[in-house]
Amino acid sequence: MFKSSGSYTEIGNNVINTLLVDEAHRLNEKSGMFQNLGENQIKEIIHSAMCSVFFIDESQRVTMKDIGSISEIEKWAKEEDSEVYYMKLLSQFRCNGSNGYLSWVDDVLQIRETANFNLDGLDYDIEVFDTPQEVLDKIKEKNKIANKARLLAGYCWQWPSKHRKDTTYHDIQIGDFGISWNLDNGKAFAIDENSVNEAGCIHTTQGLEFDYVGGYHW
Repeated sequence: MFKSSGSYTEIGNNVINTLLVDEAHRLNEKSGMFQNLGENQIKEIIHSAMCSVFFIDESQRVTMKDIGSISEIEKWAKEEDSEVYYMKLLSQFRCNGSNGYLSWVDDVLQIRETANFNLDGLDYDIEVFDTPQEVLDKIKEKNKIANKARLLAGYCWQWPSKHRKDTTYHDIQIGDFGISWNLDNGKAFAIDENSVNEAGCIHTTQGLEFDYVGGYHW
């Protein structure tokens, strides 16, 4: 039931009843390991299904390959002679504070102005530290509560493949501070208690739940 977005390059018209596309803003144009298959993932999804549902947030596109946008969906829907219906996800219950917190994130990142320009009334802790060691110390402290605190970092450092299982190699180096990042050690980063001593990747932990998260950006 769960397939990658590049699975529909050779599917016939309306073969599938309904396709639900999560993270539709992350769709690519071409498919396959070498990005050499198909024409356009959005077109192929609409072509393959009688009903296609795209969950999309254009503010969450990450790379230059991400083509998911409302206008792109509209374009291929017209090409495939499909009707388009628009619905808005009004709330998310996966996070404490839900609407208020999401509005604050939009405001602080200047995605859009909202009335939630601070965290008053929301049950959230936000702290900014002067050193990366202070972040690690705080995360270790919070992790003792329920093993639900982790360090995360984006693609700001080199990631040599030969060191992806080596906890002694520090991909992240900030002054005298060093820590391994995004290790491929065969264990689940979110539940392995030892992984609190490492930094995870913000993308490989998407959809996982933590009580506290510390972040490094350089």
